[in-house]
Amino acid sequence: MELLGVAQAAETSAADGTYWQVTTRTENMDAVGEPGRRYTLRSTSTEKWSVGVRSGTRSLMLSGLDARTAPRGTADMERWRDAGSPHQVEGQVKADALSLSR
Repeated sequence: MELLGVAQAAETSAADGTYWQVTTRTENMDAVGEPGRRYTLRSTSTEKWSVGVRSGTRSLMLSGLDARTAPRGTADMERWRDAGSPHQVEGQVKADALSLSR
């Protein structure tokens, strides 16, 4: 839907330039770790899209710019260190969380 909105907006402004520029900043929080010793990781990153709006121009998408994942706060940092300061963790996603509507 987002890309469709960008494309529709680009159609109306093609006379103003060659590209439609879109920057998206995302942030995600995930609870990880063993039960009773969980901590929250905060992940952030930026995506930049240059959508070609003139005939013959190509589009470009860059993702993961300035990507960072770190414990959310002081208590989370302590729990992360207690867990051995892992560089890779696994999280669980409940099936209910994937449903957009019921």
